[in-house]
Amino acid sequence: MCSVIFITAASDMQTCSHAMRSGAFDYLIKPVFFQRLHASLERFMRFIHTVQQVKVVDQHALDRLFNLPAAEASITPSTKGIEPQTLERIKNLFAEHPDTAMSVEEVVENVGISKTTGRRYLEYCVESGLISVEMLYGNIWSSAKVIPQSAR
Repeated sequence: MCSVIFITAASDMQTCSHAMRSGAFDYLIKPVFFQRLHASLERFMRFIHTVQQVKVVDQHALDRLFNLPAAEASITPSTKGIEPQTLERIKNLFAEHPDTAMSVEEVVENVGISKTTGRRYLEYCVESGLISVEMLYGNIWSSAKVIPQSAR
């Protein structure tokens, strides 16, 4: 499959509609402004990264991927067993160390949660695009580096 970002002078709805129905990733009408092209390329890079890193996706991650507003702005307690307070502690850890890759063990130790709970929250953070995980060897959660998106 080939991803295409159209950059064209064609501004008629029929051409635009046909391109989008044919699977265009984006459609830019000339003259193209750098900021708009940059945003499209950034979104494409996030898409490729997500496709390569995430095996199972939820609606929130898809909405974020397609830049759609979330139906719910905050996490509810029933969201995959994710408690807002614990998630906030994990986000704070990443905010305090934005350029630091950490092992899963370091994350759970710093936040004060079990490995099982930590895995659930880290999986959620990967799906939400907050972090990426680089497997060092073996099982992804037994030996991995957790990398905040700001460190990429």
